[in-house]
Amino acid sequence: MTVAFLISLLFLIIERTSHLGSPDDFSVTSYFLFYFGMAVYLTRRLCLTPANPVRKNAYFWSTSGPVLPAALALIVAKNCHWLLSNPRFPLRQGQGLSQFFQGANVAALSVSIAILAAILLRLLVNLGQQRKARRNGYAGTHPSKKTSAILRSFTTDPWIGRASALVIVLLSLNQISVPLISPTPFIDVQVSNTEAVDFFLSGLNPYSQRYVDIYNGLYDYKPGFLYSPGILFLAAPFRAFLGDIRYLYIAANLATAAFLFLLCRRFQLRATLCWLITTAWISMPEIYHILDQSWIDPVLATCAVGLALAIDSKRWLAAGVLAAVATVCKQTGFIIAIFGLFRVWQLAPRQLFVRSFGISAAIVSAVILPFALLDWNGFYAMVIHSQISAQIRSDSINMTAVLLRHGVRLAGWVQALAVIVGIAWGFAVLRKDRSRSLTSFALALWVSYGLAFFLGKFAFRQYHHLLASFVLLVLIDWARPSENEILDPNRKEMGIQP
Repeated sequence: MTVAFLISLLFLIIERTSHLGSPDDFSVTSYFLFYFGMAVYLTRRLCLTPANPVRKNAYFWSTSGPVLPAALALIVAKNCHWLLSNPRFPLRQGQGLSQFFQGANVAALSVSIAILAAILLRLLVNLGQQRKARRNGYAGTHPSKKTSAILRSFTTDPWIGRASALVIVLLSLNQISVPLISPTPFIDVQVSNTEAVDFFLSGLNPYSQRYVDIYNGLYDYKPGFLYSPGILFLAAPFRAFLGDIRYLYIAANLATAAFLFLLCRRFQLRATLCWLITTAWISMPEIYHILDQSWIDPVLATCAVGLALAIDSKRWLAAGVLAAVATVCKQTGFIIAIFGLFRVWQLAPRQLFVRSFGISAAIVSAVILPFALLDWNGFYAMVIHSQISAQIRSDSINMTAVLLRHGVRLAGWVQALAVIVGIAWGFAVLRKDRSRSLTSFALALWVSYGLAFFLGKFAFRQYHHLLASFVLLVLIDWARPSENEILDPNRKEMGIQP
């Protein structure tokens, strides 16, 4: 219960810090210490404990069954309230169609808050009824049966599942309406990436073109398509048929929610938790800002969670494809790929690993090499040099910016060392965890991306949104039922067979 509660608290802190926009130094420092304190604790449990700590967590539901669903419902209610009360986005002033969808957003968020209040009330009523039943009717009953009966209403209540599903639908529709509410956001990522996709659809090399500088030289980098070319292939259909590349990121975020739900079902989590974990992801407040600004990191979250699902399902070829997609969409995506393929190497038969690695390498080569060979100078300038030469941003949500505001500038070699240490830490966790659990895979991503972001040149809301997906993966693994609960016939009530 302690670990699951702390992971839930960390998820809340990530949301709180990232959606503030410009958090104070104390908030960022506390977040940094808590984030890596949990990473060190989980590393110790995974690498220094002989047995699988998740399997040893047999009393999870007997202590935290009522707590975790209520905590998740509170988090989602807090998210909806913040979105409703925040004057900036998505409830900005609009005209015509934008104003209509703005009003629809307000209505959907209001309904969502009312539904979540009803869910919390339902959990409290169930708690009171079960405590009364425990006092009056369970004297002399076997403890495991007693615990199962007490917790069943928290974890298999079908009404909570239906209500959570309705909240997911409402918030998904809100996200789909983002391009309609904000059709022309003033940010270079949206403008330049849209131009790049248009060049790509016209048969031109996006790395050889000139781009509009909407900031008129305010920043130290030249405008251009500063990402790997894979995103062009994914965004082109959405630009061609729907007119806006941001629908790709909306689809990616919804796909991540679906993958999280499927992973919960595969791990045989109770129905209430399956729905509430999915709702917690969909309701994260910063996603609206991420979608509005056209940041591509939701695609990386989809690849990470999809890889976890593919590996657990032993779909090795799908794992190779997702690893390739992460690599070709953004420069930092290779971290997801190397840990995913390493886990495939650990678990899959050698022949299937070779196929998975082969298809991944083939996709990466087919996507990247043509652009690099057609115009190496343009490709290097936009994809590689732009990252190397970028300056530290004092408005970042990381420790680098905190130190800079106090007169300390981290050297480039320190930032490079942080990336190396994070990747080495991740590989050590994957090698030492003999149980090959989902926690070790997610923790490898947790520490490698965490060090790269917290000690890197810049880190904004989309980076922390990606970190939150790794935290939820760990929470899913720690919330899985014990073997005794899996054999409990009462679990059939939620539609999951042992």
